[in-house]
Parts: sequence; structure tokens; C-alpha cells
Amino acid sequence: MTEPVSPIFEDEEPLHEALSEYYEDKKETEYVFLERLPGPGFLESVGWTVAAMISQVIGSIIAVIVILAVYATASEVPAEQLQGKLQEPEFMKSLMTNYAGLNLGIIMGTFLFTIFGIVLIRLGSHRRRAIPIHLPSSWHVLLTFLWVLPLSVLCGQLGMYAGVGWEMLAEQIPSIRGMDDLNIMESIGDVIAGMPHWLVYLLIAVCPAVSEELLFRVLIGRGLVARHGVVIGIGLTTLLFAAVHLHPVHIIALLPLSVAIHVSYLASRSIWIPMLAHFLNNSLAVGVVLNMDADAAAEAAALEGFLPWWATLAAALLSLMIGWVYWQTRFTWSDDDQKIMPEPFVSADRDKTDEAFRLGWRYPSLQTLLVLVFSMCFFVTSMAMIAQKNAG
Repeated sequence: MTEPVSPIFEDEEPLHEALSEYYEDKKETEYVFLERLPGPGFLESVGWTVAAMISQVIGSIIAVIVILAVYATASEVPAEQLQGKLQEPEFMKSLMTNYAGLNLGIIMGTFLFTIFGIVLIRLGSHRRRAIPIHLPSSWHVLLTFLWVLPLSVLCGQLGMYAGVGWEMLAEQIPSIRGMDDLNIMESIGDVIAGMPHWLVYLLIAVCPAVSEELLFRVLIGRGLVARHGVVIGIGLTTLLFAAVHLHPVHIIALLPLSVAIHVSYLASRSIWIPMLAHFLNNSLAVGVVLNMDADAAAEAAALEGFLPWWATLAAALLSLMIGWVYWQTRFTWSDDDQKIMPEPFVSADRDKTDEAFRLGWRYPSLQTLLVLVFSMCFFVTSMAMIAQKNAG
């Protein structure tokens, strides 16, 4: 049975047909590049990003309606009295807190359903090739775990600098402080306080990892990298990915993470790697909040501040080195002579219909591994010194 072509967008040529054409003499190879690159382009990507943001708003509206219906049924409050309560801001705030699980569940469910629809319809008959569900190599899984902590430190420090800049700007333009309500990271502790831990991880770690990576890596990133190259394509995708998180401080803090996730995706050619990286990052933040009691929270607040420059440098150096190792060990197409074959566009596609090529990855150079080990030692030593200083 033939898969349906996207009802909205033109079909693409199969990747393996555009990859190469061999002459009878296999010593010479001619590469035929696609005239029609895969979508979406930048303007269309902006449209899909806006659609994703609108779906969150729609999910919030649905959540409010459902929660009010549940509350009215459970409490048996008369309609007149309920209307009066709705005029009280504190009532709505406490109601959303009491039904935080249901609220987040409906919002994330609406977002996830919307993203699945967008990706499947937009990719059409190419979804089996464009959604690389193959299991990643154990090497790339290891690199992903090593990347989580230094990236978290780097993003945290960048977020703090952005926060200082935001406060200075807000002093000059007080009206922008209304955007602080969009910074969910500042109020995440209050939101998840009464929720079961498994539900918190599901809604804040698993659901965003699946939905956002499908949208920004599989769909938007695929089109932008193919059209504009790795650097500009990842840059544009990163800006759109960050924009979904709404608050300027949060947007800036997420930039290194988004770049790292996209590099890991292109290198591993597996959707599970960016989902794993996204999940681990969110789980780290959730775990800290869930396992921090009131005394620990107060202590953390007292110790909050910028890390020494050498600690930030260590996190940045290790993050860059892991990214470089990732790129050196990326999956590439090669022929029987282990010669790397260029592709018509950079992507994570893993089309296996052309038996003339094989997909594989290579180990990094010894020099790269030595620098990686040095940067790991530098980072671990820096974190240990800071921990010892705080303990003292």
C-alpha cells in the first residue's frame, strides 16, 4: 500500500535518487543535488512555531473550562455564586494550583496532539525517512549523558546574566514586568508542589521532549538546515525553539542547549538522542525542585550568585568539546572503500534504499579525546572547588 502524499505540499524526490549516480567506471562519481529542498522554509517555520504557541493558548482555555466544570460539579456551588468567585483573581489562582495536574495535562496534551498533526501532515509520504526512529549508538548516548551537567551550568549562568539585564531594562520600562508571568521556571515549584512525582516528570520532562523535538528537529530544523547550511540553519531553528518559551530570560538561557541538541541530532541521526537530551535537562531541573525542602531552598537562595569565571569557562569548554566529539563521530554515508560520500543536504535522514552506500560513524582522533579528558578534569575540579567553598 502506497503512503499518502502530503495533501498540502509538493512531494520531494527520494533522497537515495538524489544522493549520487555512478558511472560505469566506479572510480568517478557524479553527485546530483536536489533542485527542490525539503521544507519548511523560514517563513513557514515561523508559521508552524506560532501555531504551536497558539495551541498552548487553546490548551489553557480548554483547561480553564474543564477545571471550572469539575470544580462546580464537585463543590455543588450555585452558578450565581461561582460567577462571583470568578471575579476574584486569588480564587482563579488557587483553583489552578489545586488542579495543577489537570491544568498541565490538558495544556501539554493539546500541544502534543497539535505537534503530531503538524509533523505527520507536513511530512506526508516522507515521514518514515524524515523521522529517524532508529536506535542510536551507545557512544552517542554516553556523550549525551556527559553533556547534561556542563550545559546546565552554562545555561544557568547565561540565564543569570540575562536576568540582570532584564531587571535593568524593567527599571527603565516598568510595563514589561507583566511578561514575568510567562516565566514558568520562576513559579514551577508552586505549580508542581502537590502533584505526584511521576506525573511531574511525565508532563514537564517527557511531553516537551517528545513534542518540541518532533517540531523543531524533525520538521523545522530539517528544512532550515537543508536550505541554509548547518550554522545558519541551526541558528534559525534555535531562535524559533527558544521563542516558544516566551520569556526573554528563559529564551536566552536556552540558546546553548538548543544548539547542542541540534548538533547531537544531526550527528546521531536518531530522534531518540535529542529527546533524551531534552528529557535529561528538564528532569535535572524537576529533580532539584522536587527534592529540595524549605530549608534547602532557603540555603540555595542564599548561595545563589554568579560562578567564578573559570568555572563558567570550564563548563563552556567541556560543552564545546563534547559537541566537537559528537560532530567528529557523526553518522555519514560511505562506499565500499570507506570514502565519505557527500549528501545533497545536511540532515538526519537515514534512507537505506540505496545499497551502494552504508551508514556508519567513526571514532574521534586521539588528540580530540585527550582534550576532552582535560576539559572533563577541568570541569570536575571546578565544580568540586565550588562545592568545597560552599560547604565551608
